[in-house]
Amino acid sequence: MDAGRVGPLWAKLKKRLHDPLQLRFALGGAMLIVWYAGVYRPMSAWIDEAVAARARSEAHLAPARAIEALRSQAAKFRDRLPEKADRNEWIEYMLAGIRKYPLKLQKLDPQALEKHGPFNLMVLKIELQGTFAELNGFLGWIESNPRLFRVDQVDLHSIQGDAGGLDLQMTVLGVMG
Repeated sequence: MDAGRVGPLWAKLKKRLHDPLQLRFALGGAMLIVWYAGVYRPMSAWIDEAVAARARSEAHLAPARAIEALRSQAAKFRDRLPEKADRNEWIEYMLAGIRKYPLKLQKLDPQALEKHGPFNLMVLKIELQGTFAELNGFLGWIESNPRLFRVDQVDLHSIQGDAGGLDLQMTVLGVMG
């Protein structure tokens, strides 16, 4: 703008501001511009920083909550895991359970330890012979056992020549502490 045009524009603006309604709009607009530049823009930056800091905190808190939930779940069954159990102790424990029933042990084959999360799994392949009631009693013992067992595989055959005799082949997984 050149200097010759500014003078008449300024005079027109002064004349218009003598009208109270137009003065109110002009002051309101000026106050809005001052508020936006002086208050909202700095606060907007602070709010953005606070939101980013909260998002970082939430990102750190989520895994901590997940870990705490897992620890509380593990505490529920921690008493069912033996403190110092090795392969031989697990085999002896399983043999003691088999001896409670009049079963004929054909094979007890310990396999290599498997890893599942923070726990080791003892894998036993067992072959037993007996009647249905005897085998059912043994499977009930495994199911209601205070230790954590899982029957992973079961194969049941009748024994030829033995009326009522059954051959049970199964794979049992036991959680070691």
